[in-house]
Amino acid sequence: MKLILLLVIAFVAAVGLASFTQDTNGYVRIHLDPYTIEANLWVFILGAIALFIVGYLLFRFLGWIFSTKKRVGAWKQKKDEISAGKSMQRGYIDLIEGKWDTAEKQLTAKVDKSPAPVLNYLAAAHAAQQNGNQKARDEYLKKAYDNDPSSKVAVDLTQARMQYEAGDLDEAKNTLTRLLFHVPKSEQVHRMLLAVNRERGDYQSVLEQLPKLKRLKNFTTEEAVACENEACTNLLEGVQDQGIDAIDKTWNSLSRKQRQIPEIVDQYAYELLHEGRTEKAELLIRQTLRKHWNSDLAYTYGVVDHDAPRQLRLAEGWLNNQPQDSNLLLTLGRLAVRSQAWDKARNYYQQAITAGASQEANRELGQLLEDLGETDKALEYYRSGLEQVLPLPKLQAEDDHIVDVEVAEEVVNEQSVAESEAEPAKA
Repeated sequence: MKLILLLVIAFVAAVGLASFTQDTNGYVRIHLDPYTIEANLWVFILGAIALFIVGYLLFRFLGWIFSTKKRVGAWKQKKDEISAGKSMQRGYIDLIEGKWDTAEKQLTAKVDKSPAPVLNYLAAAHAAQQNGNQKARDEYLKKAYDNDPSSKVAVDLTQARMQYEAGDLDEAKNTLTRLLFHVPKSEQVHRMLLAVNRERGDYQSVLEQLPKLKRLKNFTTEEAVACENEACTNLLEGVQDQGIDAIDKTWNSLSRKQRQIPEIVDQYAYELLHEGRTEKAELLIRQTLRKHWNSDLAYTYGVVDHDAPRQLRLAEGWLNNQPQDSNLLLTLGRLAVRSQAWDKARNYYQQAITAGASQEANRELGQLLEDLGETDKALEYYRSGLEQVLPLPKLQAEDDHIVDVEVAEEVVNEQSVAESEAEPAKA
């Protein structure tokens, strides 16, 4: 297209120049002994232009001839890249469909011609992982890094994720720890290391990692609080079978701020109750609730059997600020029962049912009424509590719509006993 345009311009220029110079005299004389060339000035100019065009075309033609090998090579390379791209695409499709063997073959068949060999190797590593061939997996990951050292973070993250999925938690932690030296601010690496530490049950490492996690841009305050509470409570729970000395040592290893968090106090109080340290547990819960109200901790206070009348008076004081707390109302009912304040107990249990603590409150109120000789009323609350778990089965009698009351009472009572035995006691 450019050549045609150039010829048209040259032709138009020649015609215009000829018309302009048809009456113009002048000539050019070139003497190269023994030859002398004479020509009209404008004929010479047009000839020079034509000669330039011919020379240019000849130069382009020769260039095209000599670049044939290069063009053929580029064409072949393009063809190979298209073929490798199709093989890569087929490999990814097989990978998604779970055809691990064919996926691995497709992804590595033409990897040397692939436009993105790192992606081929990473995907092939995943296929090898699914086949249980960890040696091949690691070889593919090494090839991915060798092919492009700048992809180290992606390769190591992939390796750590695969080690994690394979259950090689120690290796995954080592990989991520090394990687943090290169990218200390990588949120992805920190989050994956957190997941590995939690899976390993290494909650001490979780606590050590927490200050760095809090500095991450997208690590929210809520996540940090949940993470800290989980780590501390699991540390306390983990030494439960080692005796009170180990429990106290773990508790004292926590920071002062952590020892004031209600969720962590709740776990420590449970451990104290498990070891029979009820007085210390009662004091700890009371002091904590005075500063930081927590409904779950109020629930735990109800299973502390220390000095029920005194506990009841104290807990009733909390009711002024927490009148609708179902756990507190349930606790008041339990403390009233242990204090033999039957009317109070009945009243608090009924309020707890209204506030939402229906299953436990119904069962315990039913037990209270049964002890007081109000069997019919007790049965109603037993049935109501049972219905919170599952609908009462329709028992066949002479009419499908008639329930045998005696049989129903027996079923409800048996269910109540079973639930009481199954419920984990905190004290």
